[in-house]
Order: sequence, then C-alpha cells, then structure tokens
Amino acid sequence: MAGRGNRQSNTALEALLQQARWTPGQLARAVNRLGREAGLNLRYDDTAVHHWLSGTLPRVPVRPLVCEALARRLERPITLFAAGLGPCQTEPTPAADTDRGCPTAWAPTPASPCHQAPNLRKPNWPASSS
Repeated sequence: MAGRGNRQSNTALEALLQQARWTPGQLARAVNRLGREAGLNLRYDDTAVHHWLSGTLPRVPVRPLVCEALARRLERPITLFAAGLGPCQTEPTPAADTDRGCPTAWAPTPASPCHQAPNLRKPNWPASSS
C-alpha cells in the first residue's frame, strides 16, 4: 500500500473497541457527538476509524475525543497512551503541533487521563483502590 510507510496497526485502540463492543462506525458517531459538545463540526465515519486502527493518527484535537468516547462507553478513564494515540508519536505532524508530534495543549504522559478536550464535562470516576 503506497504511503503506508512504517505505520503499525493500533492494537490498543482495536482492543478498546472490542471491550466497548463497538463497531468502527459507532466510535466515529460517538466522536462526532463529542465534537459537537466541544464546538467542533466533525464528520468521521467508519472509514476514518479503520484508518486509525491501521496506524494513522487522528488530528491532534480529536485524539482526546476518541479517548473520551471510549471512556464514557467503558465507564473508566482512557488515556491517550492506553488508546495508542500518545504520548509522543514518531509520525511527522505539522509544526504547529510542536516538536516530535507532542502538542503542547494535549501533551499526555502514560498515566494522565485524556479528558482535556475543550468544553467537555469531566466524569467523576470512582477512586482507584490500587
């Protein structure tokens, strides 16, 4: 496949989709709904999610929305790292996203929740007993 380069399948996102018992189209619709909550006009469909599963990263502002959609469905926090969407990607990104593909506003660590999308209600997750 031309242009695929060295991308690897996003097995983390695939596993979360399976846990959520969602199809790619259902994830796309959930992300679109969250985009509306955040004031974004998104029009993702199952094809976009298939691209994400094959290793293409969603746009930087959309990554936290993917995590939030899964978090709401699974009723637990999902990090960018856990979804295979961060913290830093080797895929080149526009310079506006800052160096090494880690955007300043969304720079997660493996332990940071990814509920940082603008204008989204942050759920009150139960405290972990660990």
